[in-house]
Amino acid sequence: MPKRESHKAGSELFIVDNSADEWKALRYLHDWCQLSKSIDIATGYFEIGALLALGDEWQKVDHIRVLMGDEVSKRTKRAFEAGLQEIASRLDRSIEQEKDKRSLRDLCGLRRTGLFRVAPDVVVTT
Repeated sequence: MPKRESHKAGSELFIVDNSADEWKALRYLHDWCQLSKSIDIATGYFEIGALLALGDEWQKVDHIRVLMGDEVSKRTKRAFEAGLQEIASRLDRSIEQEKDKRSLRDLCGLRRTGLFRVAPDVVVTT
């Protein structure tokens, strides 16, 4: 079995604890958004206001992953519910669009056969 190395080359793990007055997580995340393509966050309690407090800075990062505990504020819960509802709506619309495309392809395939019913007693031939 290959020997594991205990160091992380190029990307040291850095833990930010809000108990230090001179180095708060918000300041760290703000600064890190300028430098990084991705940020991984682990927190016991997540509040959506933390991302909002970063303003537009967090949008400079390509990927943000958050590992969080099961407790969130009411505001965060509402934001998650709204986001999940938006995702579900987009998926539903996408599924319906795909069904429409397939129906149109099937319809065109029937038309190519030479028989296509427009109305109960009307047959269209090509």
